[in-house]
Amino acid sequence: SNNQFELNYGRRIERPDYSSLNPFITFLSQYNYMVGNPDLLPQYSHNIELKHSFKNKLFTTFSYRHTTGIREHVLTQNDTTKVVYSKPLNFANNDNTGLSIIYSTPVFKWWMATFTAYGYYTHYTGALNKKPIDVKGTGYAFNLNNQFSFAKTWNAECILDYSGPTQESLLRAATTWSYIAGGISKKVLKEAGTVKFLLQDPFHTYSYNVHIRLNDLDTRAHIKYNTNQYALSFTYNFGKKMDNIRKAQSGIDDESKRIKM
Repeated sequence: SNNQFELNYGRRIERPDYSSLNPFITFLSQYNYMVGNPDLLPQYSHNIELKHSFKNKLFTTFSYRHTTGIREHVLTQNDTTKVVYSKPLNFANNDNTGLSIIYSTPVFKWWMATFTAYGYYTHYTGALNKKPIDVKGTGYAFNLNNQFSFAKTWNAECILDYSGPTQESLLRAATTWSYIAGGISKKVLKEAGTVKFLLQDPFHTYSYNVHIRLNDLDTRAHIKYNTNQYALSFTYNFGKKMDNIRKAQSGIDDESKRIKM
């Protein structure tokens, strides 16, 4: 009664978004532009998951995914004009094996902690410009979510994220990054109102380096998000809560996901 097992298999299709199919040129600068590819094909993937839960506290998932027709934006440089352009192409397959662990437990009566760990091994194969591609990489990440209930009207939350070096895609590798966020709230006016104070990335740690290597191009970048934020909010509930309201799903939702502004 303490153990539950679940085995899932799924086959999925991911069609390219319309902006990637658009053959017109989008200039980013004098020496850099993007162009779509109307000949792009969908990606197909086979997914297998084996899940296990223990006492509804420890959750473990082992997954394997095989994807064909991987799409990547390939950079090409004109050595004479020094102009670089990006174009999406289908030219690789991918095998990804992952393991995730989630453990949730009350540390104290007023403190609930959830720890998540995830790691994966990925392998890309294919050919580009008649040159074979064989890229292997790993990645891992940790998350600690803390929920605090000091009193009937007081609540707080603290989130800690850490990601190690990762092979994000066929051409893109990233270094480590970390992220901290938290907040505290209090119910007021006979619990009809809520005052919240939130903070994100107070130590400016959410930044990382990216390395993209392809043929004779070697691109390095430092990415830093504007995540350092502080906010004070007040909400007031005038009526009864409406739960379990679900939007109707239809085929048009899949099409809307392919539209990118």
